[in-house]
Amino acid sequence: MSGQLPPIPTMDTGEDEPAVENVTVDLDSFGNMYAGTTKERRLMFIAKRCPALRIEALKTLVALLATGKRPSEHQKFALQLAEASVLAGLEPVAAPTDDAVKAKVAANSATLEKLEADHKKNKQFMVKETIRLGFTELGNFLFATGQYSPALKQFTRCRDYATATKHVTEMAFNVIKVAIEMDNWVLVQSYVAKAESTFESVPHGAADPDAKIRAKATCCSGLALMASSDFAGAARAFLGVKFDNSSDFPELMSARDVGIYGGLAALATFDRKQVKEKVIENTSFKEFLELVPEVREVIKAFYSSKYASCLSILEKMKPDLLLDIFLQPHIGFLYRRIRERALVQYFSPFRSVDMATMAKAFSCGVASLEAEVIELINSGSIQARIDSDKKILYARTVDQRTQTFTEAFELGRQYEIHSKALLLRVAMTKANMAVRLREGGRDRGGGGGGAGGKRSDSGGMQGMMDDRSNTPEFSMAEGPRYGR
Repeated sequence: MSGQLPPIPTMDTGEDEPAVENVTVDLDSFGNMYAGTTKERRLMFIAKRCPALRIEALKTLVALLATGKRPSEHQKFALQLAEASVLAGLEPVAAPTDDAVKAKVAANSATLEKLEADHKKNKQFMVKETIRLGFTELGNFLFATGQYSPALKQFTRCRDYATATKHVTEMAFNVIKVAIEMDNWVLVQSYVAKAESTFESVPHGAADPDAKIRAKATCCSGLALMASSDFAGAARAFLGVKFDNSSDFPELMSARDVGIYGGLAALATFDRKQVKEKVIENTSFKEFLELVPEVREVIKAFYSSKYASCLSILEKMKPDLLLDIFLQPHIGFLYRRIRERALVQYFSPFRSVDMATMAKAFSCGVASLEAEVIELINSGSIQARIDSDKKILYARTVDQRTQTFTEAFELGRQYEIHSKALLLRVAMTKANMAVRLREGGRDRGGGGGGAGGKRSDSGGMQGMMDDRSNTPEFSMAEGPRYGR
């Protein structure tokens, strides 16, 4: 573990992604919403995707990295800032020299060696708390220098030396913060469950001492579910966060993000009734939506069937949302699902709809609307057919009278089959007749004839068939040989 520290790996956002224009992101307020590595990653993402904010984002990022423990990253982005400044006709900013970088790397290596030596010495005394603190200190230093895999190993070793539930919770959130930086969302979900297992049950109406930690765990779970494309689960997670408990973790996300993630995920997955009950009437979530009035208006317009307004606001928000490091990979899917649900909801009350009128409601052309509706019909989302000549969408109606008669006849047929089987069983019981299989010249099962089911020793079983193979055989204590 000792030696020169490698530079922190940067997030690969894809070189083929188009640049984002017409944004309204305010980087001054942005700096107050986030902290730690989350702030740095978001600034890296903005600098890469948005040319208009590139210089401003790089300036903020370079200032942050200058006070950190990742000299290679500091030099890399300082050089990018100098290049961007020259291209923009501005005075370039001096970047750290190679000697300065090497000196800081050497200082980091010396600090790491000292921490390892102290930790090794403390382990000899076998004091659990001291050992746990040593692992935590090593993990935090490795995390700060960008060595995520070694940091993860140090944090997970704390579990064996935890002497209180709060130690387990601390260990879980340390692992979660590393897993988020590594984009390992399965690990995030696993350690969210470990953290939640330490929370004590709280009686209804009582104060919850773990309220803020619960909220943080719920937000982590929501991010993991969103990353795995479980948007319904993510919506339920974000909608369950209490506003008063959401302001203590800028190193993860802001309260504004909770409103955006929860609102969009709910619109993409919830039906109209759920949107009303779980979003609009959710008093706690309303406070998150107050921070994001655009999302609030989108939800209200969607519920009020003002689809043109809803989709127009979404389109205006799109550039800013494309600069969100967690939301950007899912924007296309979420927008498509919201539009599909709007189309289905618009058509559901009608038997027929003029597609020209419907296209006007969605601010699009008839041809493009027809293509969308065809996809929804093929997927089964809309039960309808299109009159391509008149451009009218007709709902597929079911003849309730015919369907009722068909179901009644089928029920009568099943009743007849069961009744005949029951009557046959009763008749065979009255005739003291049983059915068995013959195997290897011996009978399987118990006797079926006579009052006690006994067999005759002199003539074998009465009613036996001559076939030696496994064929049914009938026995009766009284009555005809092969039944009546």
